[in-house]
Amino acid sequence: MKTIKTYLGVLIFFSYVFLCHTIFAQENPTLESVKATLDLAASRYDAGDYQRAIEYGQKGLENAVTLEDDQLTRVFKSVLGNAHLELDQYKEATNYFLQIIIEATQRNNNAIAADGYYALANVFSEMGAFTRSAETYKSSADLFSDLGNQEKLLETLTGTAFNYKFGRDYANATRYLDQLLRLADNDPFYTSYFNEQLLEIYYDEEDWNKSIIAAEVVYKYKKSTGSRADKSAITRRLSLLYSRVENFNRALKLANEALDLAPASIEGNRALGLAQLVGGDTDQAINTLNQTLNLVIASPNAVQKALVYTNLSEAYLNKNDIESAKTAIVQAGKIAETMSDRKIKMEVYETAAQIGSKTGDQNMVRKYQQQFNDEQAALSSERRSASAKVNRADNLAKRYESDFTLTITQEISKSSVQKSQQLSFENAQRQKQLQLKQNELADSRKENEELREAYRVIDSLSEVNKRYAETYKLQAQDIRLERDSIDAERIMAMTETQKTQLLLDQQERLTDQEKVQKTQQRQLFIVAIASIILILLAVLFAFYKTNESRKIIKAQKNNLEDQQKIISKRNSQLKKSSNHLLKSNNDLKRAKNHLKDSLSKEQMMRSELEKINSELKNTQVQLIHAEKMSSLGQLTAGIAHEINNPINFVLNSANIIGMNFEDIKEILDHILAAEDGDKIVTFLHTLDIEELQDSIEIIIEMLGNLKYGADRVTEIVKGLRTFSRFDEAEIKTVDIHENLESSLLILHNKYSDQNIVIEKEFDTSLPEIECYPGQLNQVFVNIINNAIDVLADKDKPVITISTVYEGDKAIIGIEDNGTGIPAEIQEKIFDPFFTTKDVGKGTGLGLSISHSIIQQHSGTIKVDSKLGEGTKFTIVLPKSLYAVNKEEQAVVTN
Repeated sequence: MKTIKTYLGVLIFFSYVFLCHTIFAQENPTLESVKATLDLAASRYDAGDYQRAIEYGQKGLENAVTLEDDQLTRVFKSVLGNAHLELDQYKEATNYFLQIIIEATQRNNNAIAADGYYALANVFSEMGAFTRSAETYKSSADLFSDLGNQEKLLETLTGTAFNYKFGRDYANATRYLDQLLRLADNDPFYTSYFNEQLLEIYYDEEDWNKSIIAAEVVYKYKKSTGSRADKSAITRRLSLLYSRVENFNRALKLANEALDLAPASIEGNRALGLAQLVGGDTDQAINTLNQTLNLVIASPNAVQKALVYTNLSEAYLNKNDIESAKTAIVQAGKIAETMSDRKIKMEVYETAAQIGSKTGDQNMVRKYQQQFNDEQAALSSERRSASAKVNRADNLAKRYESDFTLTITQEISKSSVQKSQQLSFENAQRQKQLQLKQNELADSRKENEELREAYRVIDSLSEVNKRYAETYKLQAQDIRLERDSIDAERIMAMTETQKTQLLLDQQERLTDQEKVQKTQQRQLFIVAIASIILILLAVLFAFYKTNESRKIIKAQKNNLEDQQKIISKRNSQLKKSSNHLLKSNNDLKRAKNHLKDSLSKEQMMRSELEKINSELKNTQVQLIHAEKMSSLGQLTAGIAHEINNPINFVLNSANIIGMNFEDIKEILDHILAAEDGDKIVTFLHTLDIEELQDSIEIIIEMLGNLKYGADRVTEIVKGLRTFSRFDEAEIKTVDIHENLESSLLILHNKYSDQNIVIEKEFDTSLPEIECYPGQLNQVFVNIINNAIDVLADKDKPVITISTVYEGDKAIIGIEDNGTGIPAEIQEKIFDPFFTTKDVGKGTGLGLSISHSIIQQHSGTIKVDSKLGEGTKFTIVLPKSLYAVNKEEQAVVTN
C-alpha cells in the first residue's frame, strides 16, 4: 500500500514539473531571443533613438546574465554605455564601461580591457575631464602595446596627446606628440598631422621658432598632397611666422607663393604687406596693406580688419606719418572692442600703446595700456576658470571611477561567494545522497550474504539427504539381490521339506528385515524432519535478519526524514538569516550612500562656507580699507589745514621780508655805487632812519615768524612720521605718549575749530610697550574722533587723555564730558555697522575695528558712560606682547 502511494506521489510530482515547464517555457530566455533583442537595441542606437536603445539593452542584459553568456553580456553593456554617453549621462556610461574593464581584467582578457579603457576615456573626454581622459587613454595604449596592435596604439596615444592639449597641459601634450612622431616612422600623413597639432600648441605659447619648424613640415606635406586652399593657408601662415622672426626673404617668398595660389586672399595680401614692412620697403608695404584694406572692408571678419589696420599703423609709424598711424590704430582699437578674441585684442592694444609711447601721447599710452592689462587679466581669468573646470570634471570622473569600482568589485565578490556557497551546498547534498546510497548498498549486500548463507545450508542439507537416500536404496537393492541369489541356490539344492523350512526362514528374515527397514525408514523420516526443521530455522533466522535490517533501514529512513526536516528547518532559518543579512547589508549600503551624500553635502557646505568666509574676509578687508580710507580722508583734510597755516605764515613772512629787503637793497645799491665817502654820507642824510629801522624790525620779526612756521611744519612732519606707521605689520617697541600726541596732531584742526580743550594726564613712569603702532594709532584716532563728534554742541567741551602704568600693563583712558551713551546701547557699540550717527556720517566700523585691534594686542577695551555726564573708554595693554603670545602658544600646546 505504501509502495503504491509512493509511486502515485512520484507521478504527481513529475506531472506538476511538466505542467510548470509547459506554462513557463515561453518566459525563459533563449539565445535566439536575446540576440533578437540585441539587434533591436543596435538598430535603435543606429537610428539615434538612444532612450529606446537603453530600454532594449537593459532587458537584453538581464536575459544575457540569466543565460550566463559573457560575450552577449559585454556587448549589451557596451551598447548601454555608448547610448548613455550620447545622452550625456556620463555617470551611467562610466558604470557600464568600468564593469567591462574590471570583468575583463579579472579574466586576464587584455584585448577587451583595452577597448573598455578606450571607451571610458571617450566618456571622460566628453565630460571635460581632459587630464583623467588622457590618463585613461594611456592605460588603453599600454594594453594595446602589449597586444602588439600598432593601429590601436597610435589611436589611443593620439587621444592621450589631444586631451592633454584640450586641458592646456602643453608639456605632456608635446611629449606624447613627439612619441607619436617616432611611432609614425616618417609616415607623411601622420608626420604632418602631428606637427599640425604641435604648431597650434607652439603658436598659443608664442614660441615662433618652434612654430616655424612644425609649420615647415606641414607645408612640405600640404604642398605635395593638399588642396589649393590648404596649400594657400599653410603658406601664408608660414609667411606670417617668418615675418614675426624678421626673416624678410623667406616671408616675402612665401607671401608671393600664397598669393599665386589665392590672389584675392585677405590673409595672403596681409602676409605680403607684413613681409615688405619687415624688409624695410615701407612705401610698398603701405600700398599693399591699403589694397588689403579695400578687400577687407567688405568682409564681415572683424579680426582681419583689426589686424590690417594694426599693420597699416605700424607701416605709417615707420614712415613717421604720425597722424595716419594714430588714425589707423584708433580704428583698429574700435574694431577690437567688438571682438571676442582676446589675444588679437591684446595685440592691437599693445601696438596702440607702443605707437602712443613713440609719439609721446601719454593719454593714448594710458588708455591702450589699461585696455591691454584688462584683456590680459580677463584672459588669465578665463584660463584659470577653464583650468578649474577641468579640475572639477577630473575630480568628478575620479569619484565616479572610485565609487563604481568599489561597487562593482563588491558585487563580483558577492556573486563569487554566492556561487561558491551554492556549489558547496550542492556538493554536500551530493555527498549525503551518495553516503545514503552506499549505506543502503552495504545493507543490501549484508542481507544478500545472509540469505545466500542460509540457502547454502539448506542446499547442503538437501544434498546430504539425497546422498543418504540413494545409499539406502543401493544397500537395499544389494541386499535384495544377494538374498535372491542365495535363495535361488539354496532352493535348488534343497528338498521340499528344506525348501519349506527355507521359505519359513526366509519369511522370518523378511519379517525381521521389514522390521529393520521400518526402523530405518523411521530413522530416515526423523532425519528428514530434523533437516526440514533446520531449514525452517535457517529461513526463519534469515527472515528475522531481513526484518531487523528493514527495521534498521526504516529507522534510518525515519531518522533521515527527521534530519531532512531539521535541515529544511535550518535552511529556512538560514534563508531568513540570509534575508536579514541581505536587508542589513542593504541598510548598510543605504547608510553608506547616505553617509556619502552627507559627506558630499558637508564637503559642499564646507566649500560654500569657506567661500563665504573668504568673501567675508575680503569684505572685511575692503570695509576696513574703506574705513581706513575714510579716516585718512578726514585726516588728510585736517593735515592739509594744519600744514596750510604755518605754510601761509612762512609765505606771508617771506613776502614781507622780500618787500622790506627791496628797500634795503636799494639803499645798499646806492652805497655801493657811490665813489667816495662824502656821497655815502650825503645819501644817508636823505634817508628816513625811522622807516629804515621799522623795516629792519619787520624783517627780524618776519624771520622769527619764518622760524616758527618752519618749526610748526617740522612738528607736523614729525607727528606724521609717527602716525605713518599706520600699516606696519611688525611688533615694535614704542612710546604710547608719542602715538597719542601724533593722533592729536592729526585731529588738531578738527578739535581746535570746536574749541575743545585737551587735558593730558600722562604717567611719566609709563615705559615703552610692544605693539603694532599703526593699529594703535587707528584706535586712538577713532575714539578721539568720536569724542570730538559728540562734543559738537557742548558749551565747554573737554577731552581728557590719561595714562597709568600698573602691573606691567599700560592703561589708557580717553574721556569726554558729552551727553553720554544710554545703557541699552552700550552693549552694541562694538558691533560691526552699529552707529548712532546720522546716515552718511558714520559706517559703524570704527569701534568694531578698534575692538578687534585691542584683542589682537591681547588687551581689553571697555566703555563707562552716564547720561548727561560723559563717556570714558579704558584701554588696557600688556607691556610685552611677545611674552603674552608665547604664553598663549604654551597653553595651546599643553
